[in-house]
Amino acid sequence: TLPVPFLILGAWIYTRDARDRYRQQREAASDMNALLHDNVSGIRQIKSYTAETEEHERFNSFSDRLRRASLRIMKWWAFYSPGMSFVGMAGYVLVLAFGGTAVMNGSMQPGELVMFFLLLSLFYEPIGRLHQLNQMALSSRAAADRVFEILDAEDEPHSADGEPLPRPVQGHVRFDQVSFAYGDQPTLHEVTLEAKPGQTVALVGPTGAGKSTLVNLLCRFYEYQKGSITIDGQELNNTRKASLRSALGYVTQEAFLFNGTVRENLCLARRDADEAELWSALEAARAADFVRELPDGIDTNVGERGVKLSGGQRQRLSIARALLKDPPILLLDEATASVDSETERLIQEALEALMANRTAFVIAHRLSTIRNADRIYVLDQGRVVEEGTHQQLLARDGLYAELSRQAFLAEQENALSPA
Repeated sequence: TLPVPFLILGAWIYTRDARDRYRQQREAASDMNALLHDNVSGIRQIKSYTAETEEHERFNSFSDRLRRASLRIMKWWAFYSPGMSFVGMAGYVLVLAFGGTAVMNGSMQPGELVMFFLLLSLFYEPIGRLHQLNQMALSSRAAADRVFEILDAEDEPHSADGEPLPRPVQGHVRFDQVSFAYGDQPTLHEVTLEAKPGQTVALVGPTGAGKSTLVNLLCRFYEYQKGSITIDGQELNNTRKASLRSALGYVTQEAFLFNGTVRENLCLARRDADEAELWSALEAARAADFVRELPDGIDTNVGERGVKLSGGQRQRLSIARALLKDPPILLLDEATASVDSETERLIQEALEALMANRTAFVIAHRLSTIRNADRIYVLDQGRVVEEGTHQQLLARDGLYAELSRQAFLAEQENALSPA
Protein backbone atom coordinates (compact mmCIF):
# COMPACT_ATOMS: atom_id res chain seq x y z
CA THR A 1 0.00 0.00 0.00
CA LEU A 2 3.03 2.32 0.07
CA PRO A 3 2.48 3.63 -3.50
CA VAL A 4 -1.23 4.34 -2.87
CA PRO A 5 -0.73 7.87 -1.40
CA PHE A 6 1.40 8.73 -4.45
CA LEU A 7 -1.33 7.43 -6.77
CA ILE A 8 -3.93 9.55 -4.97
CA LEU A 9 -1.68 12.63 -5.06
CA GLY A 10 -1.01 12.15 -8.78
CA ALA A 11 -4.72 11.77 -9.54
CA TRP A 12 -5.50 14.95 -7.59
CA ILE A 13 -2.83 16.97 -9.43
CA TYR A 14 -4.00 15.63 -12.81
CA THR A 15 -7.65 16.36 -12.07
CA ARG A 16 -6.89 19.88 -10.86
CA ASP A 17 -4.94 20.87 -13.98
CA ALA A 18 -6.74 18.78 -16.62
CA ARG A 19 -10.18 20.18 -15.81
CA ASP A 20 -9.26 23.61 -17.17
CA ARG A 21 -7.52 22.05 -20.19
CA TYR A 22 -10.63 20.07 -21.14
CA ARG A 23 -12.76 23.20 -20.77
CA GLN A 24 -10.47 25.11 -23.12
CA GLN A 25 -10.63 22.26 -25.63
CA ARG A 26 -14.44 22.19 -25.57
CA GLU A 27 -14.62 25.96 -26.02
CA ALA A 28 -12.21 25.77 -28.96
CA ALA A 29 -14.25 22.97 -30.55
CA SER A 30 -17.48 24.91 -30.02
CA ASP A 31 -16.04 28.06 -31.60
CA MET A 32 -14.77 26.13 -34.61
CA ASN A 33 -18.14 24.41 -35.11
CA ALA A 34 -19.86 27.81 -34.96
CA LEU A 35 -17.43 29.18 -37.55
CA LEU A 36 -18.08 26.22 -39.84
CA HIS A 37 -21.84 26.71 -39.50
CA ASP A 38 -21.55 30.41 -40.32
CA ASN A 39 -19.30 29.77 -43.31
CA VAL A 40 -21.59 27.13 -44.78
CA SER A 41 -24.71 29.24 -44.15
CA GLY A 42 -23.11 32.39 -45.52
CA ILE A 43 -21.15 30.85 -48.40
CA ARG A 44 -22.80 33.17 -50.95
CA GLN A 45 -21.85 36.27 -48.98
CA ILE A 46 -18.29 35.00 -48.56
CA LYS A 47 -17.94 34.40 -52.29
CA SER A 48 -19.63 37.67 -53.28
CA TYR A 49 -17.19 39.65 -51.12
CA THR A 50 -14.25 37.46 -52.25
CA ALA A 51 -13.52 36.73 -48.60
CA GLU A 52 -12.46 33.12 -49.12
CA THR A 53 -8.84 33.82 -48.16
CA GLU A 54 -9.78 35.65 -44.95
CA GLU A 55 -12.26 32.95 -43.92
CA HIS A 56 -9.69 30.25 -44.72
CA GLU A 57 -7.22 32.02 -42.44
CA ARG A 58 -9.86 32.31 -39.71
CA PHE A 59 -10.58 28.59 -40.02
CA ASN A 60 -6.87 27.79 -39.79
CA SER A 61 -6.60 29.98 -36.69
CA PHE A 62 -9.58 28.30 -35.00
CA SER A 63 -8.33 24.86 -36.06
CA ASP A 64 -4.85 25.59 -34.70
CA ARG A 65 -6.36 26.73 -31.40
CA LEU A 66 -8.28 23.45 -31.15
CA ARG A 67 -5.17 21.45 -32.10
CA ARG A 68 -3.08 23.17 -29.42
CA ALA A 69 -5.78 22.66 -26.79
CA SER A 70 -6.02 18.96 -27.70
CA LEU A 71 -2.24 18.55 -27.64
CA ARG A 72 -2.06 20.05 -24.15
CA ILE A 73 -4.48 17.38 -22.95
CA MET A 74 -2.64 14.59 -24.76
CA LYS A 75 0.74 15.69 -23.39
CA TRP A 76 -0.61 15.88 -19.86
CA TRP A 77 -2.21 12.44 -20.18
CA ALA A 78 0.98 11.05 -21.77
CA PHE A 79 2.88 12.21 -18.67
CA TYR A 80 0.23 11.18 -16.15
CA SER A 81 -0.65 7.70 -17.40
CA PRO A 82 2.93 6.28 -17.57
CA GLY A 83 3.74 8.03 -14.30
CA MET A 84 0.88 6.28 -12.53
CA SER A 85 1.92 2.98 -14.14
CA PHE A 86 5.47 3.52 -12.88
CA VAL A 87 4.23 4.17 -9.33
CA GLY A 88 2.07 1.06 -9.58
CA MET A 89 5.00 -1.02 -10.79
CA ALA A 90 7.02 0.24 -7.83
CA GLY A 91 4.64 -1.73 -5.63
CA TYR A 92 5.46 -4.92 -7.52
CA VAL A 93 9.19 -4.18 -7.24
CA LEU A 94 8.91 -3.69 -3.48
CA VAL A 95 6.96 -6.93 -3.04
CA LEU A 96 9.46 -8.78 -5.20
CA ALA A 97 12.43 -7.34 -3.28
CA PHE A 98 11.11 -7.98 0.22
CA GLY A 99 9.34 -11.19 -0.70
CA GLY A 100 12.33 -12.58 -2.57
CA THR A 101 14.57 -11.84 0.38
CA ALA A 102 12.08 -13.54 2.72
CA VAL A 103 11.93 -16.64 0.51
CA MET A 104 15.72 -16.84 0.40
CA ASN A 105 15.83 -16.54 4.21
CA GLY A 106 13.22 -19.25 4.51
CA SER A 107 10.74 -17.03 6.35
CA MET A 108 8.25 -17.17 3.44
CA GLN A 109 7.18 -19.92 1.12
CA PRO A 110 7.35 -19.35 -2.66
CA GLY A 111 3.60 -19.97 -2.87
CA GLU A 112 2.99 -17.16 -0.41
CA LEU A 113 5.01 -14.78 -2.59
CA VAL A 114 2.96 -15.75 -5.64
CA MET A 115 -0.21 -15.16 -3.61
CA PHE A 116 0.99 -11.65 -2.69
CA PHE A 117 1.61 -10.91 -6.38
CA LEU A 118 -1.93 -12.04 -7.27
CA LEU A 119 -3.44 -9.97 -4.45
CA LEU A 120 -1.43 -6.95 -5.57
CA SER A 121 -2.74 -7.36 -9.13
CA LEU A 122 -6.31 -7.49 -7.84
CA PHE A 123 -5.63 -4.36 -5.78
CA TYR A 124 -4.06 -2.26 -8.56
CA GLU A 125 -6.40 -3.24 -11.41
CA PRO A 126 -9.43 -1.23 -10.14
CA ILE A 127 -7.12 1.70 -9.34
CA GLY A 128 -5.95 1.71 -12.96
CA ARG A 129 -9.56 1.65 -14.14
CA LEU A 130 -10.36 4.57 -11.85
CA HIS A 131 -7.66 6.63 -13.57
CA GLN A 132 -9.24 5.93 -16.96
CA LEU A 133 -12.71 6.72 -15.63
CA ASN A 134 -11.34 9.94 -14.15
CA GLN A 135 -10.08 11.00 -17.56
CA MET A 136 -13.43 10.20 -19.20
CA ALA A 137 -15.28 12.03 -16.43
CA LEU A 138 -13.16 15.16 -16.90
CA SER A 139 -13.86 15.17 -20.64
CA SER A 140 -17.58 14.63 -20.08
CA ARG A 141 -17.75 17.28 -17.38
CA ALA A 142 -16.22 19.88 -19.69
CA ALA A 143 -19.02 19.20 -22.18
CA ALA A 144 -21.67 19.03 -19.46
CA ASP A 145 -20.64 22.38 -17.97
CA ARG A 146 -21.74 24.14 -21.18
CA VAL A 147 -25.09 22.35 -21.02
CA PHE A 148 -25.54 23.20 -17.35
CA GLU A 149 -25.02 26.89 -18.16
CA ILE A 150 -28.27 26.68 -20.13
CA LEU A 151 -30.07 24.45 -17.63
CA ASP A 152 -29.14 26.78 -14.78
CA ALA A 153 -30.47 29.86 -16.57
CA GLU A 154 -33.39 31.51 -14.84
CA ASP A 155 -36.72 30.11 -15.99
CA GLU A 156 -39.44 32.42 -17.22
CA PRO A 157 -42.64 32.46 -15.16
CA HIS A 158 -44.54 29.23 -15.66
CA SER A 159 -46.71 29.40 -18.77
CA ALA A 160 -49.61 27.63 -17.04
CA ASP A 161 -49.86 30.28 -14.31
CA GLY A 162 -52.60 32.89 -14.47
CA GLU A 163 -56.11 33.14 -15.85
CA PRO A 164 -57.11 32.45 -19.47
CA LEU A 165 -58.27 35.34 -21.62
CA PRO A 166 -62.05 35.70 -21.69
CA ARG A 167 -63.55 34.32 -24.91
CA PRO A 168 -64.26 35.54 -27.46
CA VAL A 169 -61.31 37.95 -27.44
CA GLN A 170 -62.45 41.38 -28.60
CA GLY A 171 -58.93 42.73 -29.09
CA HIS A 172 -59.00 45.87 -26.92
CA VAL A 173 -55.33 46.41 -26.06
CA ARG A 174 -54.04 49.11 -23.74
CA PHE A 175 -50.53 50.05 -22.55
CA ASP A 176 -50.67 52.29 -19.48
CA GLN A 177 -47.46 53.97 -18.24
CA VAL A 178 -45.36 50.93 -19.23
CA SER A 179 -41.62 51.03 -18.52
CA PHE A 180 -39.08 48.35 -19.37
CA ALA A 181 -35.31 47.83 -19.32
CA TYR A 182 -33.05 45.16 -20.80
CA GLY A 183 -30.88 44.54 -17.77
CA ASP A 184 -29.63 47.97 -16.68
CA GLN A 185 -30.45 49.60 -20.03
CA PRO A 186 -33.82 51.45 -19.95
CA THR A 187 -35.74 50.94 -23.19
CA LEU A 188 -39.30 52.16 -22.59
CA HIS A 189 -40.32 55.10 -20.42
CA GLU A 190 -43.96 55.32 -19.26
CA VAL A 191 -45.46 54.43 -22.63
CA THR A 192 -49.22 54.81 -22.94
CA LEU A 193 -51.14 53.76 -26.06
CA GLU A 194 -54.37 52.03 -26.99
CA ALA A 195 -55.83 49.90 -29.77
CA LYS A 196 -59.59 49.45 -29.79
CA PRO A 197 -61.18 46.29 -31.22
CA GLY A 198 -60.69 46.13 -34.99
CA GLN A 199 -58.34 49.11 -35.13
CA THR A 200 -55.01 49.20 -36.94
CA VAL A 201 -52.36 50.91 -34.84
CA ALA A 202 -49.01 51.80 -36.38
CA LEU A 203 -45.78 52.14 -34.40
CA VAL A 204 -43.13 54.27 -36.11
CA GLY A 205 -39.88 55.86 -35.08
CA PRO A 206 -36.12 55.69 -35.54
CA THR A 207 -34.20 52.45 -35.07
CA GLY A 208 -33.92 51.60 -31.38
CA ALA A 209 -36.96 53.66 -30.38
CA GLY A 210 -38.60 50.65 -28.68
CA LYS A 211 -41.15 49.55 -31.27
CA SER A 212 -40.25 45.86 -31.33
CA THR A 213 -39.92 45.88 -27.54
CA LEU A 214 -43.61 46.80 -27.26
CA VAL A 215 -44.52 43.80 -29.39
CA ASN A 216 -42.26 41.52 -27.32
CA LEU A 217 -43.96 42.71 -24.14
CA LEU A 218 -47.39 42.09 -25.63
CA CYS A 219 -46.33 38.50 -26.39
CA ARG A 220 -44.83 38.23 -22.89
CA PHE A 221 -41.46 37.26 -24.27
CA TYR A 222 -40.29 39.72 -21.60
CA GLU A 223 -41.99 40.91 -18.43
CA TYR A 224 -42.49 44.65 -18.01
CA GLN A 225 -41.27 46.16 -14.76
CA LYS A 226 -43.70 49.04 -14.38
CA GLY A 227 -47.14 50.01 -15.60
CA SER A 228 -49.96 47.91 -17.00
CA ILE A 229 -50.78 46.08 -20.24
CA THR A 230 -54.32 44.78 -20.63
CA ILE A 231 -56.30 42.88 -23.26
CA ASP A 232 -60.04 43.34 -22.91
CA GLY A 233 -59.37 44.71 -19.43
CA GLN A 234 -57.35 41.70 -18.20
CA GLU A 235 -53.81 42.32 -16.97
CA LEU A 236 -51.20 40.44 -19.02
CA ASN A 237 -49.05 39.56 -16.00
CA ASN A 238 -52.07 37.69 -14.62
CA THR A 239 -52.87 35.96 -17.92
CA ARG A 240 -51.93 32.42 -18.85
CA LYS A 241 -49.27 32.60 -21.57
CA ALA A 242 -50.71 29.84 -23.73
CA SER A 243 -54.10 31.55 -23.70
CA LEU A 244 -52.53 34.93 -24.52
CA ARG A 245 -50.37 33.69 -27.39
CA SER A 246 -53.22 31.70 -28.91
CA ALA A 247 -54.94 35.07 -29.46
CA LEU A 248 -51.92 36.61 -31.22
CA GLY A 249 -50.69 36.29 -34.79
CA TYR A 250 -47.06 37.35 -35.20
CA VAL A 251 -45.51 38.11 -38.61
CA THR A 252 -41.87 39.20 -38.37
CA GLN A 253 -39.52 40.93 -40.79
CA GLU A 254 -37.54 37.74 -41.35
CA ALA A 255 -40.07 34.99 -41.95
CA PHE A 256 -38.87 31.82 -40.24
CA LEU A 257 -39.72 28.52 -41.92
CA PHE A 258 -38.77 25.14 -40.54
CA ASN A 259 -36.99 22.45 -42.53
CA GLY A 260 -40.11 20.65 -43.73
CA THR A 261 -42.87 20.90 -46.28
CA VAL A 262 -45.10 23.89 -46.99
CA ARG A 263 -47.96 21.95 -45.41
CA GLU A 264 -46.01 21.24 -42.22
CA ASN A 265 -45.03 24.89 -41.86
CA LEU A 266 -48.62 26.05 -42.29
CA CYS A 267 -49.98 23.45 -39.87
CA LEU A 268 -47.78 24.92 -37.14
CA ALA A 269 -50.64 27.41 -36.72
CA ARG A 270 -53.41 24.78 -36.73
CA ARG A 271 -52.57 21.10 -36.56
CA ASP A 272 -56.07 20.02 -37.59
CA ALA A 273 -56.41 22.26 -40.68
CA ASP A 274 -57.82 20.43 -43.71
CA GLU A 275 -56.78 20.81 -47.35
CA ALA A 276 -59.44 23.40 -48.18
CA GLU A 277 -58.44 25.61 -45.23
CA LEU A 278 -54.76 25.43 -46.19
CA TRP A 279 -55.42 26.52 -49.76
CA SER A 280 -57.84 29.22 -48.62
CA ALA A 281 -55.08 30.72 -46.45
CA LEU A 282 -52.59 30.46 -49.32
CA GLU A 283 -55.02 32.20 -51.69
CA ALA A 284 -55.64 35.03 -49.22
CA ALA A 285 -51.88 35.44 -48.71
CA ARG A 286 -51.27 35.60 -52.50
CA ALA A 287 -49.11 32.49 -52.15
CA ALA A 288 -51.24 29.85 -53.88
CA ASP A 289 -49.86 30.47 -57.39
CA PHE A 290 -46.20 29.92 -56.57
CA VAL A 291 -47.00 26.97 -54.25
CA ARG A 292 -48.78 25.21 -57.15
CA GLU A 293 -45.65 25.67 -59.27
CA LEU A 294 -43.37 24.00 -56.70
CA PRO A 295 -42.15 20.48 -57.64
CA ASP A 296 -44.41 18.73 -55.12
CA GLY A 297 -46.87 21.55 -54.57
CA ILE A 298 -47.90 22.03 -50.97
CA ASP A 299 -45.82 18.98 -49.98
CA THR A 300 -42.55 20.47 -51.28
CA ASN A 301 -39.73 20.65 -48.76
CA VAL A 302 -38.67 24.29 -48.29
CA GLY A 303 -35.22 23.51 -46.88
CA GLU A 304 -33.55 24.81 -43.74
CA ARG A 305 -35.06 28.20 -42.82
CA GLY A 306 -36.92 28.12 -46.17
CA VAL A 307 -33.70 28.48 -48.17
CA LYS A 308 -35.35 27.04 -51.32
CA LEU A 309 -37.79 29.96 -51.48
CA SER A 310 -37.32 33.67 -52.13
CA GLY A 311 -37.71 36.23 -49.36
CA GLY A 312 -41.10 37.34 -50.66
CA GLN A 313 -42.33 33.76 -50.92
CA ARG A 314 -41.25 33.01 -47.36
CA GLN A 315 -43.02 36.14 -46.15
CA ARG A 316 -46.28 35.24 -47.89
CA LEU A 317 -46.16 31.75 -46.39
CA SER A 318 -45.66 33.37 -42.99
CA ILE A 319 -48.75 35.50 -43.61
CA ALA A 320 -50.70 32.43 -44.75
CA ARG A 321 -49.71 30.71 -41.51
CA ALA A 322 -51.04 33.67 -39.52
CA LEU A 323 -54.27 33.64 -41.58
CA LEU A 324 -54.72 29.96 -40.83
CA LYS A 325 -54.40 30.66 -37.12
CA ASP A 326 -57.17 33.28 -37.44
CA PRO A 327 -56.10 35.33 -34.39
CA PRO A 328 -58.10 38.31 -33.09
CA ILE A 329 -54.89 40.37 -32.60
CA LEU A 330 -52.13 40.77 -35.19
CA LEU A 331 -48.53 41.87 -34.67
CA LEU A 332 -46.72 42.84 -37.89
CA ASP A 333 -43.05 43.69 -37.40
CA GLU A 334 -41.55 45.16 -40.60
CA ALA A 335 -43.47 42.61 -42.66
CA THR A 336 -42.73 44.32 -46.01
CA ALA A 337 -39.11 45.30 -45.40
CA SER A 338 -36.31 44.39 -47.82
CA VAL A 339 -38.50 43.28 -50.75
CA ASP A 340 -39.01 44.67 -54.24
CA SER A 341 -42.02 46.81 -55.13
CA GLU A 342 -43.99 44.01 -56.84
CA THR A 343 -43.44 41.63 -53.93
CA GLU A 344 -44.34 44.44 -51.53
CA ARG A 345 -47.60 44.96 -53.41
CA LEU A 346 -48.48 41.26 -53.12
CA ILE A 347 -47.53 41.19 -49.44
CA GLN A 348 -49.50 44.37 -48.78
CA GLU A 349 -52.58 42.84 -50.39
CA ALA A 350 -52.12 39.75 -48.24
CA LEU A 351 -51.73 41.91 -45.13
CA GLU A 352 -54.91 43.83 -45.90
CA ALA A 353 -56.78 40.53 -46.06
CA LEU A 354 -55.11 39.46 -42.84
CA MET A 355 -55.91 42.68 -40.93
CA ALA A 356 -59.58 42.83 -41.89
CA ASN A 357 -61.79 42.96 -38.77
CA ARG A 358 -58.84 42.39 -36.43
CA THR A 359 -56.87 44.51 -34.01
CA ALA A 360 -53.46 45.04 -35.60
CA PHE A 361 -50.17 46.53 -34.43
CA VAL A 362 -47.98 47.42 -37.41
CA ILE A 363 -44.29 48.33 -37.23
CA ALA A 364 -43.01 49.77 -40.51
CA HIS A 365 -40.18 51.94 -41.81
CA ARG A 366 -41.98 52.40 -45.12
CA LEU A 367 -44.58 54.92 -44.05
CA SER A 368 -46.57 54.30 -47.23
CA THR A 369 -47.69 51.00 -45.69
CA ILE A 370 -49.33 52.60 -42.63
CA ARG A 371 -50.98 55.76 -44.00
CA ASN A 372 -54.42 54.26 -43.55
CA ALA A 373 -53.83 53.21 -39.94
CA ASP A 374 -56.54 54.27 -37.50
CA ARG A 375 -53.90 55.54 -35.08
CA ILE A 376 -50.18 56.18 -35.41
CA TYR A 377 -47.87 56.37 -32.41
CA VAL A 378 -44.43 57.89 -32.94
CA LEU A 379 -41.72 56.66 -30.56
CA ASP A 380 -38.33 58.19 -29.92
CA GLN A 381 -35.84 56.95 -27.30
CA GLY A 382 -38.47 54.77 -25.64
CA ARG A 383 -41.14 57.47 -25.33
CA VAL A 384 -44.32 58.26 -27.26
CA VAL A 385 -43.63 61.73 -28.67
CA GLU A 386 -46.55 62.03 -31.11
CA GLU A 387 -49.84 60.33 -31.87
CA GLY A 388 -52.65 60.83 -34.34
CA THR A 389 -53.65 59.97 -37.89
CA HIS A 390 -51.35 60.31 -40.88
CA GLN A 391 -52.74 63.70 -41.88
CA GLN A 392 -52.79 65.04 -38.31
CA LEU A 393 -49.15 64.13 -37.77
CA LEU A 394 -48.05 65.65 -41.07
CA ALA A 395 -49.82 68.88 -40.13
CA ARG A 396 -47.87 69.07 -36.85
CA ASP A 397 -44.58 69.03 -38.77
CA GLY A 398 -42.82 67.05 -36.04
CA LEU A 399 -40.77 63.85 -36.03
CA TYR A 400 -43.35 61.93 -38.08
CA ALA A 401 -43.32 64.59 -40.78
CA GLU A 402 -39.52 64.45 -40.85
CA LEU A 403 -39.56 60.65 -41.14
CA SER A 404 -42.16 60.94 -43.90
CA ARG A 405 -39.99 63.36 -45.87
CA GLN A 406 -36.97 61.09 -45.48
CA ALA A 407 -39.00 58.09 -46.65
CA PHE A 408 -40.32 60.05 -49.64
CA LEU A 409 -36.81 61.08 -50.69
CA ALA A 410 -35.58 57.50 -50.34
CA GLU A 411 -38.44 56.24 -52.52
CA GLN A 412 -37.67 58.89 -55.15
CA GLU A 413 -34.00 57.92 -55.21
CA ASN A 414 -34.91 54.26 -55.63
CA ALA A 415 -37.32 55.11 -58.43
CA LEU A 416 -34.71 57.20 -60.29
CA SER A 417 -31.80 54.80 -59.81
CA PRO A 418 -31.03 52.54 -62.81
CA ALA A 419 -32.27 48.97 -62.60
